[in-house]
Amino acid sequence: MSDQNEPFYLRYYSGHSGRFGHEFLEFDFRTLGDGRSAAVRYANNSNYRNDSLIRKEMCVSSLMIQEIKRIIKESEIVKEDDSKWPQKNKDGRQELEIRIGNEHISFETAKIGSLVDVTESADPEGLRVFYYLVQDLKALVFSLISLHFKPTATPITEDLSAHATCPPEVESISYPAWRNSPLHRVLPGSGQHGTNAISTAGSLEHSSLSHPHDGVGLSNTIEFRAESAPDASLKQMAGSDEDTAAGRLSPDSERSSCSGSEATPITTPSTSSLLSYEFSSVRLLPNHSSSFLRAGSKFIGTQQSDCRTYNVDVEIKHVDMAESYLCGYLRIQGLTEDHPTLTTFFEGEIIGTKHTFQTRHEAWGATEKTDMLHWARFPAWKPLAKQAKRPDFTYRNFAQREHIFMRWKEYFLVPDHRVRTIAGASFEGFYYICFNQVKGTVSGIYFHAKSEKFQQLELKHVENHGCTPAVEFR
Repeated sequence: MSDQNEPFYLRYYSGHSGRFGHEFLEFDFRTLGDGRSAAVRYANNSNYRNDSLIRKEMCVSSLMIQEIKRIIKESEIVKEDDSKWPQKNKDGRQELEIRIGNEHISFETAKIGSLVDVTESADPEGLRVFYYLVQDLKALVFSLISLHFKPTATPITEDLSAHATCPPEVESISYPAWRNSPLHRVLPGSGQHGTNAISTAGSLEHSSLSHPHDGVGLSNTIEFRAESAPDASLKQMAGSDEDTAAGRLSPDSERSSCSGSEATPITTPSTSSLLSYEFSSVRLLPNHSSSFLRAGSKFIGTQQSDCRTYNVDVEIKHVDMAESYLCGYLRIQGLTEDHPTLTTFFEGEIIGTKHTFQTRHEAWGATEKTDMLHWARFPAWKPLAKQAKRPDFTYRNFAQREHIFMRWKEYFLVPDHRVRTIAGASFEGFYYICFNQVKGTVSGIYFHAKSEKFQQLELKHVENHGCTPAVEFR
């Protein structure tokens, strides 16, 4: 699997057709020539507020491809089958295609909103493998983009031929027209490039991942953003039929040479150079409203039952107030003798415009009466009690209030997510949370139908003087 010369191709697509047309995110990796380098292409199209197609292309070394192969191998995705996964629907679909050597496999499933969708699926174990592999690949691609592309234009003056890992002939690579066969699984040994290996549609002229026609190599630090009147060939989308997804490519029928002297013409847009497009000025800043509740924040404290007290610490990994979402790790000590410390991954729902005080997850086992009994144990909730009982009540401006209410649901153990049960411990329940934005304190009550009632969680913020690392992808 680590053979540098073996063919390698990876493609991921996620998109849907809705009120704003066809919106999608797509990227692919393809080794070039003798395998010393690879081309990476990325496309993102959103018509919301008249946003336009974004395309990026770059070249990476064989070390990066080896790392991607390692991620794929350790995920064990090749052992999975998508036959029991949620089918694509009006909310969109995801596609993943991987080719390593003679092994070629494809997956298709619906969009996954959160781990709740994974847990409630017919194949939670297999879908979880897919979910985390996709998250790892997205993080890798976004990191590569942030390293390769800058927010300001830089003149390209260096000789591309000096780059051993990014040959100047890379722009001459020919990509075949899309094939029209339906997406299905291709078994190992099915041939190096079968004509029905992957779902494809349209022609290369409409590909969101097609090459620029001005002969610029993939290593150029260029961000492609359409102007107010972009080239129709770039912006042409499939109509209402979501099955015709723009920007999906399959491996070439023949491997391209990195050092070949002959250039193969490629199908390209016919209007002005893509280099004339504007650079993005959109800032992707961390989305949080509190110096306490933010990515990197840590909290320590205890969880108390009638007879015992356990030390607990929580590390927040991500907060998105716009989506009323957060996630992180929860560690509890002394719960069992065999496992002195247990770490679980949790996701949080922030009560506001997207989530109500009523728990809407049947699998969590909480009724409306359960919700009211647990929320009532927080003094800050009592002024809201009468209104919160209404099913249509919306807790507006929650980010500007002193107290933020949440539900934290543990999903699996870390680092081995395959362990589902541990004798003497349970993480099948969830926490009702009241967070004080002024003091940075967390009060919680654990609920599970088969566990001791009203276990109290009390945490306080670990001082970090307002400093925390942040990453902005460009």
